[in-house]
Amino acid sequence: MLDRIADAINSALVFVAGVSLVTLIVIFGWLVYGRYILNSTPTWVEQAAILIIVIINALKVKFAGYDLLGNPQEAVSGWTFLVVLMSIFFAITCLNLYIMAIYLANIYHEIKKRPLYIIESVQRF
Repeated sequence: MLDRIADAINSALVFVAGVSLVTLIVIFGWLVYGRYILNSTPTWVEQAAILIIVIINALKVKFAGYDLLGNPQEAVSGWTFLVVLMSIFFAITCLNLYIMAIYLANIYHEIKKRPLYIIESVQRF
């Protein structure tokens, strides 16, 4: 009974990995198309690819006990909690830095008070 469940989970993981690999190919195809044909690199491609690879590896380690390279791995208790906690603190820190950057940019633009252009000389006829 447990062998059937393990085989079903393994088959599901193989399916998810296959779909994820096809998604990676499509994403990188869009990156190449955007970069060389549209002359506009999509900014989300690298992050999406890394996220998909991390998800595949996490699922493989969780259910099969092996990572993408085939090395045996064991789940560490408390790892998920620590990663979620660190992610929350990182997001809060990034939000604070974003707010401070906006504040400093507004101060800079207000203090600057320069005209958009400077007229060097006026010639009258």
